[in-house]
Formats: sequence, C-alpha cells, structure tokens
Amino acid sequence: MDQIIAFRYKLQSARSKEELETLTIELANALKDRYKPVHILAEEGNADVLERRNFLTEMASGRILDVGCFDGYYSIEIAKKGHQVVGLDMLQLCIDYARNRSDNQCINVKFIKGFAEDLPFKDNYFDTTILSHTLEHVFDDKKALSESARVTVSRGRIIIILPRERGNDPTHLRYIPSQEIRDRLSLYGSVSNELRIGKGIGYICNLK
Repeated sequence: MDQIIAFRYKLQSARSKEELETLTIELANALKDRYKPVHILAEEGNADVLERRNFLTEMASGRILDVGCFDGYYSIEIAKKGHQVVGLDMLQLCIDYARNRSDNQCINVKFIKGFAEDLPFKDNYFDTTILSHTLEHVFDDKKALSESARVTVSRGRIIIILPRERGNDPTHLRYIPSQEIRDRLSLYGSVSNELRIGKGIGYICNLK
C-alpha cells in the first residue's frame, strides 16, 4: 500500500498532461503485473467489465469517441455493433496494443494517441462521446469534459462512468462526487439520474 500511495502522490505532482503521461509510463513499467488487459478480464467473466460493455454497446450510437480507451476493448465491442468508433488514449503503448487487437477483429474502429484535454477533432464531430473511468485519471478533468462537449454534436450524447470511490489504484488522481459531476454536466445539457454500472456510477448527458 505504501508503494501505491507513493505512486499516487508522484502522479498528482505532475505539472502538465505531458509529465503525467511520462509518470504513468514509469508506473506501468514498475507495476506490470497490476494491470490486466480488459479483454482478458472479459474472457474471465469479470462482472464489472461485462456490465460496462453491455451498457456502452447499448447506449452509444452514431459516430463515437472513446476517450481513455486503454486496451481498446470497449471501442472494439461497440464497433462490432456497426458503429464508427475512434479510441483515444494518451499512452502509445495502449494505442499500439489496441491497434494490434483490432486488426483482425473490426474495420469500423481506429485508435489514435492524444490527450483528453486537447482532443484532435473539430467541433461537433461525434454523436456520442464516452468517458468511461477516465476523468479520475487525467491531468485536468474539467478541461477533458469541456473538450468532450466541444467535439460532440448538438443533441448528441456524453456518457460518463466513474468509480464510486477513489479506491487503491494509484492512477486514480481524484474522486468526483455525484452532485459535482451532475452540476458540471448540466452546463452542457440534461443529465440522467445516477446509474449503477458494475462497480461504477454512470450518467448520460444529452447535449443542448
């Protein structure tokens, strides 16, 4: 636990999103056995992963952006439903892994490296933007949310899933209370009631 706390403090000390990227890579190399690919968890029948997959594949539609896509599991599963999906992550190692997985599975998905706080897309480009267990990891969660709203079309949809508590993952830089995230989302549109999704809580924001 001391190592986890030490890594969390180190990540929280990052002065920029680029420095956070560097520190996260350092953590990933130091704790290689801690983070199992999501698709492996799904194959093992992990209830949290499967419930999140079912929710996202049902609620996402149109042209879709998956911000913080990690190993690309959810992006690929959504794309299998016939949607055009872009998965984005700040870690090149995640993008490389996701691309390798998608090569023989789905033609409707592509993966690019980028930051949630500076999305490399024009305004009003996606119908659905997903931030699934993402805001707790990024350098600037408020900017990440505003960027997601910027690239999503009017009357489009932002889907947020967050942990119910900070937990012991060193990459969880913050805990965002339910009322706080609802207040933030309400700036952009109408917000659903809190939804229980696996081990997390979810919200759907239908943009103005």
